[in-house]
Amino acid sequence: TFLSFPVTVEKPLTTFQDVITMSDALKADGITNINFILEGFANGNMSKPYYPSYVKWNKTVGGEDGLEELLTYAKVNGVNVYPEFNFASVSWNKSFKGFSYRKHAAQTMSGRYTTRRDYDPVYQIITRFGMGNVVSSGAYLTLFEKFSEDYNEYEIGAISSLALGTDVSSDFNEDYPLTREDSKVNTQKLLQAMMEANGKVLVEGGNAYTFANVTDI
Repeated sequence: TFLSFPVTVEKPLTTFQDVITMSDALKADGITNINFILEGFANGNMSKPYYPSYVKWNKTVGGEDGLEELLTYAKVNGVNVYPEFNFASVSWNKSFKGFSYRKHAAQTMSGRYTTRRDYDPVYQIITRFGMGNVVSSGAYLTLFEKFSEDYNEYEIGAISSLALGTDVSSDFNEDYPLTREDSKVNTQKLLQAMMEANGKVLVEGGNAYTFANVTDI
């Protein structure tokens, strides 16, 4: 509270320094083959993620200084660090730098923007209303190019985009329609671009179309 009024504040679940602490603890027990997925460390947070058409590290978890310290530690200790960015969907109730629903969101047959549904682990139900919109795979490379201009400056050498290993969606935009097969090819092109720019790419699920262009699943 502030002057008796309730306010919302960000609290870190895990900071960059915590990642170093966990790595040291694991190494002490003989566990050295470690990949850390940094979800919610950039472009908003876990509950309010912003689409990755740019990169801004969250100050609550340590900001750019914390990232630099972690990357130095990871290089010396042979730890892999994968910052997570979701290119497949976008939260519907947020505004984004460089993202346009008209240009980049997938559409249904009726012309509405396609929504995705989330599972709520607290209430154990699928949410009633769409918690985000599906991004058209035809926009992947355009958006990734904008993202890379910022991301490549940090020379991380790795990236995670978990949903690209499982999510393949059609787009019924009348001007630029895409089948799921089209989206599979577009996703492969995005993963290839990620590999060329970063060297290491991590996805979740790892359907067969990802095999040629990822290093970790």
